[in-house]
Amino acid sequence: MPDTYQSAAKQGFEKLVSQYKTAKIFEPLNIWFGGNTLHTCLDYLIWTPNSDEKKDKSRIVEYAFNAVFKKMNAFPPGARFDCAYLSRSGWWRDDFGWWGIALLMAVNNRVSLGYGDKQNDAMFQEILAAAQCCWVQLLGNWRDLPYNDDDVDQAAGSSDIKGGAFNILTGDLMGGRNSVTNELFWILSQRLAQHFPNDPLYSAQAAKYANWFGRWFDTGQILTSQNLILERPTGNGLASKWYWSGDQGLMIEALPADDPRRDKIAQAAQETLAEKGVLHENVKDLTGSLAGFMADYATGKGIFMRNLARFANVNKNGDYIKFITDNASTVWSHRDKTNQFPFNWDLSEPKHEENILRMKTEDDRQNKPDDLCDLIMQSAGQDALNAAMLIAPDEPIA
Repeated sequence: MPDTYQSAAKQGFEKLVSQYKTAKIFEPLNIWFGGNTLHTCLDYLIWTPNSDEKKDKSRIVEYAFNAVFKKMNAFPPGARFDCAYLSRSGWWRDDFGWWGIALLMAVNNRVSLGYGDKQNDAMFQEILAAAQCCWVQLLGNWRDLPYNDDDVDQAAGSSDIKGGAFNILTGDLMGGRNSVTNELFWILSQRLAQHFPNDPLYSAQAAKYANWFGRWFDTGQILTSQNLILERPTGNGLASKWYWSGDQGLMIEALPADDPRRDKIAQAAQETLAEKGVLHENVKDLTGSLAGFMADYATGKGIFMRNLARFANVNKNGDYIKFITDNASTVWSHRDKTNQFPFNWDLSEPKHEENILRMKTEDDRQNKPDDLCDLIMQSAGQDALNAAMLIAPDEPIA
């Protein structure tokens, strides 16, 4: 019997969970991969049609929260979650976005994930508090002001990393702040507003973001000529026209449901980033210091696929559905004997994607160990299989 998208996703998920539970895989500075991969795992568990398979036998939520999120904040053994620990974490600002969104997903789907028993009440109260505290950390560094040398970039953490990564300090209106941190904060604000409909705090910030991004769209300074979201408004200081697939997916998710720009961005990503219908990452400009972030950008294709799936599952666009299933089929056909997914989903197309995650770079801090690189590639490929499973779970894989 041929594999279906559902059976393939199950096999990929089982490998991803085992990788997630590798000791110290996210230490010392790789915490955001833990939040992003938790999101991938949650999508699989939430989207799995069979109710028995929805039960979180791996207890990945409990593991991620206690063994990764709390541990990386240096909680004393047995301590309850406290925002004070998070404020001293030294994380980059976007780290809080990835984790806040994933933790809130777990809260909103607690019963279907298998955590409905009262014995889990205390843990989920902590998880919800942690998601809110992630939002507070993002809020504390957000500025709706013109950017200058003395301002605080939204990408930076509470450590002394100025700007997160390669800002343009031109003094232009709101220039320099990266897109991904702002997209994540906008999404988290919207989801917390839905969770707490009587609390105007979150909806007010979501409205501010609609205005903030709206102004960038009006000026055209957040888009390439192909209608793709730039890595940061006005461009990256080392690659002025740099874009990656992750921003395209996050913006599709963040924009209002009826916003026509969602279609324009989705179509532009498929036309520009795909070769023969298979998604590839825009890595050709990742040279010099930027090459040190190759592993971070290797998550992008998965982030795009997961958010395109949510969009396509609602609007039932046949082109998007075919794109999703074609890419999932390609990921599955290029796995190795252990069900490990590659970075390059189609080895016949661009050669520069092959093995690039383990290339030596100038920045030793960004040389990721092999087990983390494998998890990054597995998570992105799993996002593609999850997407196809959501759209066509029982369809055989060609």
